[in-house]
Amino acid sequence: MKIRKSLSVLCVVASSMFACAGLATDVNAQDAASQQAAATMLSVGDKAPAISVESFVKGSPIEAFKPGHIYVMEFWATWCGPCIRGMPHLTDVQKKFDGKATIIGVNVWEEREYKPETLQKVKDFVAKKDADMGYTVAFDGSAKAMDAAYMKAAGKNGIPCAFVVSGDGRIAYIGHPMDDRFEGTIQELVDGKFDFDAAKKSYEESSKQERIERERSMKMNGLLKEAATLFNDNKIDEGVSKMDEAAQLMPEAAGQIEMRKAKMLLDAGQIERANAISGKLIDGAAKDDWQMLTNIARNLASGKDGKRGDLDLAISAANRAVEVSKSSQAQPLAALAYCQWAKGDKAAAIGNQTKAVELSKGAMKDAMQKQLDAWNAEPK
Repeated sequence: MKIRKSLSVLCVVASSMFACAGLATDVNAQDAASQQAAATMLSVGDKAPAISVESFVKGSPIEAFKPGHIYVMEFWATWCGPCIRGMPHLTDVQKKFDGKATIIGVNVWEEREYKPETLQKVKDFVAKKDADMGYTVAFDGSAKAMDAAYMKAAGKNGIPCAFVVSGDGRIAYIGHPMDDRFEGTIQELVDGKFDFDAAKKSYEESSKQERIERERSMKMNGLLKEAATLFNDNKIDEGVSKMDEAAQLMPEAAGQIEMRKAKMLLDAGQIERANAISGKLIDGAAKDDWQMLTNIARNLASGKDGKRGDLDLAISAANRAVEVSKSSQAQPLAALAYCQWAKGDKAAAIGNQTKAVELSKGAMKDAMQKQLDAWNAEPK
């Protein structure tokens, strides 16, 4: 299975994607700053930083890298879904290379401000996941020494993230532990076939592209923040212009930006413009995306301060979402029910909400049942 670095498989930590609204406009200065930062970053081929954790939660404590042995420093947190889903894979890798490589799962970013009970929280989690975490586990702690030495030094802001350390103490891989290159790197190190020069070149090229994409994404979010401010100041056309600029900067996000624009126009009372954009999305970018269709339907039927869009259009989007999802997802059915209730078709709404409850689980099921109970309690 090949999974490349992607926000869809990473838990991302950032102070704010909007923090770069004042991103430098001098492209040459920006490129120079990026190149300087890249030159000082921890990279493949560099000596691995020392192990410096607050405590070990599972397995024998490891104070230093043993010459000739391979180590993996894998960074994770209890709240990170992709980290949790990848734990059985790490366990399989540890079994495969037992005696030749040691995986250390280092807990980082557990809480914004560490408390005395934070360590116990991690210990309880590891105990509960004992079978899935068949490898050594450590707690970075409030000093955040490993975070600084590895994650920040390498410019990484997403977890899970793994650093493979060779038998001579050099970093051979930095990236997602579900990427084929992760296990492949360990195998090549074991077989004595790993090419550091080629790996370093490949990593630095991909890192450069990542930086470009990250800067582009940050600039886009800066434009969206400006747009939101303009909308709040009732400068609607100027806000729309900023959103169009953001869509041109990142075409792959244009559909999501248009959906957001429609919602903001609806909230601003420009219902016809919102309806027009939503209609184009339903027939275009969102046509085969049940999640987008569901959101469009909800947005149209739940405008701010009672400002709703075209309910027939909302029902059309919701019906299409149900069709695309093959009636297997709760959210489209709940959105359809919501739109039908808003239109006054209470019997149909209750029927579809009942189906949504049957398909849902956990907190979502509780929320949907609460809505169903409220509707059933109203006079028909």
